[in-house]
Amino acid sequence: MDFVVDYASFLAKTVTLVIAIVVVLVAIASMRGKGRRKTAGQLQVTRLNDFYKGLRERLEQS
Repeated sequence: MDFVVDYASFLAKTVTLVIAIVVVLVAIASMRGKGRRKTAGQLQVTRLNDFYKGLRERLEQS
């Protein structure tokens, strides 16, 4: 029975260590990704006035 308890303790410690390493790696990757997104931003503006004006005229004619 001691073997099972020792093995469970070892397994819990190992899983905890692996999870901690993964969390650190994900945090580093997230911080690196945020820096790249800021420089490549682009905004596209579409003028919709003519589209809605034509739509209104067609609805008024119906």
